Amino acid sequence: MHGEFNDGSGYAEVSQHDRGVMTRQRLGVTLFLAAAVVSFLLSIALWFTDNQDEGVFVGLWVPSILAAGAFWMAAVRTR
Repeated sequence: MHGEFNDGSGYAEVSQHDRGVMTRQRLGVTLFLAAAVVSFLLSIALWFTDNQDEGVFVGLWVPSILAAGAFWMAAVRTR
């Protein structure tokens, strides 16, 4: 196993590089989810302030942001 050491205790040490990758993955997921939530909330706010066309437009960003996040996660995992 690359970068891991198992001392028989059932716990494997994770290298500093692997921790950095996990932190980067977690940060990426958090940023994409935050962007999707902000877009969703902005869409709702626009809809209920009589800007319905703009609300629909911004609401269409949500699936695009989530799809971009899924693509990014797949790209990061294959490295």
